[in-house]
Amino acid sequence: MKKLLLVEDDLILQEMIAEFFNDNNYYTYSCSSYTEALNLAFEHDFDLWIFDVKIEDGDGFELLKELKESNLKTPTIFTTSLNAMEDIEKGFKVGCSDYLKKPYELKELLIRANHLTKDKKTKKIIKLSDEIIFDYESNIVYKNKKLYPISKKETKLLVLFLENKNRLLSIDYIFSELWEYEEPSFLSLRAYIKTIRKLLGKDKIINQRAQGYIFAD
Repeated sequence: MKKLLLVEDDLILQEMIAEFFNDNNYYTYSCSSYTEALNLAFEHDFDLWIFDVKIEDGDGFELLKELKESNLKTPTIFTTSLNAMEDIEKGFKVGCSDYLKKPYELKELLIRANHLTKDKKTKKIIKLSDEIIFDYESNIVYKNKKLYPISKKETKLLVLFLENKNRLLSIDYIFSELWEYEEPSFLSLRAYIKTIRKLLGKDKIINQRAQGYIFAD
């Protein structure tokens, strides 16, 4: 499922959009404030952001501007009642991918969202070194053209690092991604990190003590 961050201060509309998208192959994180949206955007790797402009403790334009300045490149749709030409111009100037004026049909928003996310795919084949290749589509690692033994959770952790290069991944975030329904294990995580380091090189995975890990590209 695709991950969506929805920022909408109309709570009834927020619930309607989230429910509609959840029924159409999205997992939606919803909030209504600038601060909460900022925290969520840094904590998770989203496929799409949908931002209202008039939000609690800030505005959507400034929110996207701050995120873009932090080098986050997630496709973004503004949904807003602001329909003056200068507002539309400002939206695209701060980096939005699309701009939809309220009121709108949920189906139209979904069509636009699917268009922006349909090609979101890290390269199908990633060359990790001269010897090692990762098939992103099938989640298989090859070393010297032979299958390299790696568990499902280790593969998931590898994907997590590849999708978040040079970003600090907190231990809690890694736990939430690797152990969705099970009790997380720090000892198991350390073992998975050891496997990834063996695969990529010791210096590639940097340990930020008591905070998390960074995959240094």
